[in-house]
Amino acid sequence: MKKLRKLFIPLLALTLSACTAPSGLSSAKADAVREYPTLALPGGSVSISTARAYGQGEGLMISGRLKRLHELPMPGHMDLVICTPDGTRLAQEQIRVAGLSSKRRGLLELPFRTHLPLTPPAGAVIHLRYHAPTSPDGELDCPHS
Repeated sequence: MKKLRKLFIPLLALTLSACTAPSGLSSAKADAVREYPTLALPGGSVSISTARAYGQGEGLMISGRLKRLHELPMPGHMDLVICTPDGTRLAQEQIRVAGLSSKRRGLLELPFRTHLPLTPPAGAVIHLRYHAPTSPDGELDCPHS
């Protein structure tokens, strides 16, 4: 029993000290990440389940997940528009998502990620929409105030 106690107490202390150790990421760096609001617009048979936009280095990182409900005969792309609060378009991009043309049937969730070399001003909103090749929807644009 004494041998077990001699082994258990140092092991417990080591485990507890590892739980309280800093993670290596300072709180100043964690606070420096600037989040931007994203607005996912409906886009047919593929939906945007999650989207996040945040400042990274000297640019903007946009990432998230698409949800495809069934096999697509022709995969489309994602439209991305960055708008200022007054409705001015800062940037417009098309994002190709790998795996949309998969022959796998049923529900499929796919990640997407893109980096833009710009830093939007405070209050900017990122609009995202899946655009099917046969969609009658036109070009995604900023709503004007």
